[in-house]
Amino acid sequence: MLNMYEVIKNLSKNLIVNLDIDCNKIILNQNIINNFSSILEKNNSLQFLTINNINNKNLDYTLFFKALYYHNLKVLKINGSFPEIINLLIDLLNVNKSIETVILYFVEITDIKSFIKILDNNIIKSLILRRNNIKNITPIAETLKTNTSLVELCIGSNNITYINPLVEALKINKTLKILWLDNNKISILDDFIQLLKLNGPLQFINIYCNKTRNTQLLLRLLVDNKILKYFNYLDNSISKDGLKILNEIYKENNIIKI
Repeated sequence: MLNMYEVIKNLSKNLIVNLDIDCNKIILNQNIINNFSSILEKNNSLQFLTINNINNKNLDYTLFFKALYYHNLKVLKINGSFPEIINLLIDLLNVNKSIETVILYFVEITDIKSFIKILDNNIIKSLILRRNNIKNITPIAETLKTNTSLVELCIGSNNITYINPLVEALKINKTLKILWLDNNKISILDDFIQLLKLNGPLQFINIYCNKTRNTQLLLRLLVDNKILKYFNYLDNSISKDGLKILNEIYKENNIIKI
């Protein structure tokens, strides 16, 4: 187990830029959280913060998140937590205007409509939401219609079954370049077809391991696509005709990597 008092002592004496905390490796109690938060509030040097396994629901983490309000944070990653933490995160992102990358793994987002408003500040450039049990992407799509900062969106490894609202939003959005849709349950081929017909800024699309069949229709669209630089369709159904189209892509399109 990590001695948190030593971490607190070290933090009080040094400027720390990168901090990675695993709550499973710490003997954590409320007193430690409060002391750590107090030091963190005075030492505003953090730029990269990773917090793993916030699992103890009996503790109050409010002071900890408030201590991050005025750090010059660039990247914030939370890997494993209970849903109530989301409210503290939303408050943090509404105050701290320096955070450009937000990464959430295994944090069940029960109210995606409220959470996605964090993009309204038009500061966040990369939003990674993987394994958070997201099913409804309509709130995300609506936000993308007006957002002017987001360059990368990952909603892979959730329970998404359709992306039509997202496709419609990307007809308007002018900044998103990287889109991860891998490991979902998207089976509607036309959604992907419309996605590839877009003439927007998208350069990277990953649809790895969905339920899509007849992907040769998708691949046909790639032959003349000169905007995309990367397209991952692996672990979807592809026929012999699809393999022929792949060969054509390699001959005709020297921009895209698939």
